[in-house]
Amino acid sequence: MKKGSRAPLPDDRDALLAQLEALKKEIYHRQMEIDILEKRLKS
Repeated sequence: MKKGSRAPLPDDRDALLAQLEALKKEIYHRQMEIDILEKRLKS
């Protein structure tokens, strides 16, 4: 399923790769936030 709020993708390959790396970092940071919040819920 597609989300309507997606940003338009850049045309060139380098920009896409840079965006991919930025998204990977964002996922990593969000997962850390989730882990921290789950630990707080358990305590």
